[in-house]
Amino acid sequence: MKSLWATTIRRLGTVVIAAGTVAALGGCGSDDGGTTATSADAAASSAAASPASSAVSSASSSPAKNIEVTRLLLPADQFPSGFTAQEVPAGQADDTADSLLDATKGAKVSPSSCVQLNALPDKIDLSNVGMMMASRGMELLTTSVAPAADTVDLKAQRASIAGKCKNMTISFTQGEMKGATVELKQKVVTAPKTKADQALVIDQNIVADVGGQQVDSLTRLGLAQVNGYTVSVQYRSMSPGAPVDQKVFNDLFVKAVNRVAAQTR
Repeated sequence: MKSLWATTIRRLGTVVIAAGTVAALGGCGSDDGGTTATSADAAASSAAASPASSAVSSASSSPAKNIEVTRLLLPADQFPSGFTAQEVPAGQADDTADSLLDATKGAKVSPSSCVQLNALPDKIDLSNVGMMMASRGMELLTTSVAPAADTVDLKAQRASIAGKCKNMTISFTQGEMKGATVELKQKVVTAPKTKADQALVIDQNIVADVGGQQVDSLTRLGLAQVNGYTVSVQYRSMSPGAPVDQKVFNDLFVKAVNRVAAQTR
């Protein structure tokens, strides 16, 4: 039987992931005015956080080449030194993605206009999303590649995050995360130079509270549009006070984006 502490720790990790997902989905909103998580959690979060998940709608842009997305993923042996990487089968992340989606749709977000939760789909289709994850101690890397959706607008996301959505409060009212609250601060940072058509890199500081237990997580999320595909790269540190390893993130982001560019030109 799991101890209360182990259960709380597991919930904290899941809440951090869900909060990052909600924040990254902020592009859907109007711009008026010792904690661990499973590989399925991380992969589902990476896919859900990426605007590529909008491809669940029927309309999507035409990629330069119709290539199986798993062939576009950066191979495990090209991940940064010290990280153990593996491809995540879509089926492994499906249930977790549905759980995260259920929790985020019931969340209360302030400012409310930052995320249009009622516009989220009933299900995230991961059948055409390629995903990789890697870990090194308390550090976690996730990448995903998918055909880009027509609705993706990284410029609008940049403006939103730099404006009123730079500070957000998220309260979860249902599912595994019920009762949890999150204070999130995010900012746009300079993206490494790549062959992307457009790119956006965001730093997120997430402070989650579950039943009086807190965890402070730092995440860097990179999104890039490349020849009709969306590439996402996410770095997460669950060590309190540990900064984002910029060298690790930049190395992975550049390699992941440029691989897609080379394979689809």
